[in-house]
This record gives sequence, C-alpha cells and structure tokens, in this order.
Amino acid sequence: MKLAVDFGHTITNDTGDQDKYRLGVLTMVPGAMQALRTIKDRGHILLLNSHRANRARRIDSTLDPLVRAGITPGEENHLFHQARYRQMVDFINTQMPGIFDAIDDGLQGKVNSDWAIDNKTIQFRTWKQTMAELYKIKDF
Repeated sequence: MKLAVDFGHTITNDTGDQDKYRLGVLTMVPGAMQALRTIKDRGHILLLNSHRANRARRIDSTLDPLVRAGITPGEENHLFHQARYRQMVDFINTQMPGIFDAIDDGLQGKVNSDWAIDNKTIQFRTWKQTMAELYKIKDF
C-alpha cells in the first residue's frame, strides 16, 4: 500500500509557524518515528508530501489557479519557501533515514497514493458527514 504522509504537524512541529517568514526549529511529533518505522517494516511504501513542495510557493506564484483567477495573492517570498523545503528534506534525510521511499518535489501535482495521513484532512464518507466535520472547524 502507498501512503502519502504530510510533514508539518504530522511528523514535525515547527517553532516558526507563528511567523510566516521565519524558519523555526523542527521537533519530532511524539510517536511519529515509531509509527512510521512500523508501517515501513510492514512493507508499505511511504511518500513524504508537504505544502512545502508546492511549486507555486517555491518557484512561480502563477502556477496557482487561485492566483491566476485573482482570488488569492501570489507568494512573494519564493526563497523562503525554497529554504523551508530544503529544511524539510534535510530533516528527513538526517533524522529519519530509510523511512521514506520518496519525497514529493511538487512536480507531479496531486500525489499518487492509496491513503494520506495529514493533520488537516476531512475524510469523505457522505456529504452530510462532511458538512458536520466542516461545522466543527472554528473558522468555517
């Protein structure tokens, strides 16, 4: 089975999250290493994916369809997002060697996986259940 695993707040916490343009110190989410090692040991394929890999953030804001439609502003600080992406890759390579089969670089678009593990996911069952989950979100 192929599992796409999100990086931020799923594998690590980042002390810089309150300040949009400051690289923070990454710390491992408790239990992440043991859980991912168990999944890997059971023969599953792990793909690290993250919004940090988003090419619209790292390279060209106009790749974002919402920017092109004029709904959201484009990212101005591509170098910062490149640095965040490098920080993620370095963390995985030094702190979790051998756990992930691949790291998403944003070139493919939506990742190809059987399941996704992410801290900000609503699992679709029915629209009634989906709406109930959305109503639980503070800003909805």
